[in-house]
Order: sequence, then structure tokens, then C-alpha cells
Amino acid sequence: FRSLPPIIDFSNREWYGEALRIMTDERYKVFGRPDQPIIELHYVPEGKISNGSQENEIEAQALVQYLSKLVTSEDYSGASIGVICLFEEQAALIQELVAQQILEEEWDEHDLVAVTPDGFQGDERDVILYSLSWDNDLMPRQALSQRQRNHPHEQGMLNVAFTRARDEIHIFHSAPIDTFTLADGHPGALTRWLHHCAAVQVAGRQKPARSRLGQVDSEFEAEVAAALRKRDLIVLHQYPACGFHIDLVCEHEDVRVAVECDGERYHLDEHGQLRLEDLEREAILRRAGWRIVRIPYRKWLRDPEEQVKVVLKAIADERNALENGTNGDIPQSIAIPIEPSASVSAHTKVRTVTATQGAVLTAIREGLTDEERVLYRARDALGASRLTAPLRRRLLAELQYLSHQGLVAIEDHEYFPTSELKEVQLHISPQRSYGYRSRRYRKHWRRV
Repeated sequence: FRSLPPIIDFSNREWYGEALRIMTDERYKVFGRPDQPIIELHYVPEGKISNGSQENEIEAQALVQYLSKLVTSEDYSGASIGVICLFEEQAALIQELVAQQILEEEWDEHDLVAVTPDGFQGDERDVILYSLSWDNDLMPRQALSQRQRNHPHEQGMLNVAFTRARDEIHIFHSAPIDTFTLADGHPGALTRWLHHCAAVQVAGRQKPARSRLGQVDSEFEAEVAAALRKRDLIVLHQYPACGFHIDLVCEHEDVRVAVECDGERYHLDEHGQLRLEDLEREAILRRAGWRIVRIPYRKWLRDPEEQVKVVLKAIADERNALENGTNGDIPQSIAIPIEPSASVSAHTKVRTVTATQGAVLTAIREGLTDEERVLYRARDALGASRLTAPLRRRLLAELQYLSHQGLVAIEDHEYFPTSELKEVQLHISPQRSYGYRSRRYRKHWRRV
């Protein structure tokens, strides 16, 4: 759920044998211009390290200058931002430059941090900027080779470094990417990652090479798509999502639903019920936020127009769900029964939280630990009818924020109350939370 596919794809291949099921969709990139690449490389050929150190001041200045534009841009309002450096001295230099050139309130607003990969364990940001320092001239190649040698710590460090961003990454480098090799000249994980990033940038926001997007699997699917297009819907065939391919994705004015065409031969068992694998597949897609409409072949033959109406109603329902407060902007007036009582001791700490934060804390205080149980209980506390993808992302973002505030401990998708949470009274504020911002849907730019 963390990263957009182009960001996580490399680690999925390099270290996980493509076993990760990626639940995000790059169409819902949150920050940046509509044409902003998810991955962008910034070549600083004049960058050189200081002799005998790991500092590359020119590269650091280029990064901080770009960072200064990000933190003041409306396109990145609310985005959390981090900087990752391969070398400690470069991280310290960038920290100094940020303190000199970026206002403290902007640093706080975007939750800015500049560290090495080891300092980013368990953390994440919407946007990550990388400073690689290497200049292929003054720095010994052995120093670069050490950062990507085939050793569990170094490989783990690189995996952490490459997977901290949710929405967008920028890589600043002072040497051609082909030079980022091991001491013997062979490519390492860093080399391969840079080539992956360059390929993503060149390809732009296009379909993956191995995608079946656009292919039609059956005449039934083609008939359904043709009927939906007559209702002014944009229809995409075999849309890749969560490691599957959705038969049809129907869009209308930036709202979309998934349509599955259930032919009897492939989707129904001997009792005429959906096969187990289809039920599991649907559960995963729904968990990723998809609204799914199933069109059985017999119902289509009997009354095609009625099935088209079902799809149109699903689109209308999805639009209402996104507009009535369940798209991440939860009404703040909802009452949650964790207000401090009149008998609270004067020495009792009172922590003010938003309604959304209060909802997840209520679930955790009730003894729920599993992520799904916590999220569904929080949904109920907020009065939402569905755990939509935007609401899920907001709740998860709030849990991360509460973890940084010392109220929640997170371990392998389980949540536990800290001693701090057990000792405080919680007060619901009408104000929005400050700090972590959720990935949320925003108005998409329409095709013209």
C-alpha cells in the first residue's frame, strides 16, 4: 500500500522475487504537476566531492535549491518530504543548507528530514530526494562499492532507501549512472536501480511493458464494453491492479469502477457459484479500494440494458462516496466517547486529537491490534459506511503520525497502546491533525 508501482517495482524484483502484491495505482498520484514523472533524475555534472571527504557541495546546493521550490509549491501542499544520502557527511551538509535556506515553518509543515538510509528505518515520506555524492573522480570507488556490496546489511540498507517514498522521488547525481558500479566495474544493486529509474522517467506515465492493458479477453467482454461506451463512459480493457487484470475499468468524470464479466466457463463452479479464486481476487481488489460490479453472462443475455444500469448506478454511488466525506475529509463534529470526565485529576495529562485520530485510538484502547480490525473499528466510530481507499490511507497516515507522537507502537501491521497512551485522557478537537498528511484522492485532470 505504501508506494506507487514504479517506485516499488525495483525492490519487488531485486529482493522479493516479485512476490509483493502492489495495491497502489499510479493514476492516483497525489502531488506534483499532472505531467510530473513519478521518478526524476537530476544530473549535476559540475558536482565534485571535497578532497578527502564525502561532501559534494555543488550537488547538495542543487538539491536544496530544488527542495526550496517544492516546499513553497501549491502542487506539494501537505506533502511530507525526506532527503536520503548515501554518506553521512553529505547528510550533515544538507541539514546545514536546509537550516540556512528553508524557513523553519516550511521544514515543520513538510516534516523534513535529511538522513542516511539507516536513519530512515520504519519511516516514509510522500516525496524523497536522494543525494548520491559520487563524482567518479575524487572519491575512491571502494567507498561506493561498500555501499552496495552483497552483504545483508548493505542490501537491506539499499532496500530501505529505495522504498521510503509513497508518491515521487528525485535523484541528484554528479556522475553518469553507468559509473555507479562495484569496485571491479560490475553493476551492483545501486547501478541497476539507477537504470530502472532512468527507464521509468523516459517511459513516462505509460502502461507497463508486460501489461495486458487494452487487450480483449472475450467477445462477451467486447459486447459489454461497447454498450458502456455508448453511455459516454471511458472503458479500459484488462486493467492491471494488485497483480491481477480487471476485465473492464469504466470511468466517467474522474470516477471509476471495476467491471468483471463472469462467463460461466471460467468464473463459475459446478454449482453455478463464483469460484474460490474469484472470491479471493475480489476481496483483494476491494481492500485496495475498488468498487466492483459483476455482470453474469446469463443476465447479460437476458437484459443487457439492465446490467448497464447497474454499472451506471455503481459509478453514481462511487461519486457520492467520494463527495460525502468518506474520501478522506471526515467530518470533525462526530462524537467519540473519549472526552475527559469531570473527575479527571489535575495531574492527569490531556492530549488533544482529531476525530480521525480518536477513532483509531479508540480501537486500540479497546484491545484491537490487527490492522484490518483497527481500521474497520475506526470506520465505524467515524460513522462511515465503507472503508474506502482514501479513508484507509488517511487512517494509516494518522496511525503513523500517532506512532511518531509516542501514543502507538507499530509492529508488523499490528498496533499497540504505549504507556503514554494508557496514562493520558484524550480530548477531541474540531481542528485537523498536524504532521503526517494522508495520501488522498484529488480531482484528476480530464483527458482532452
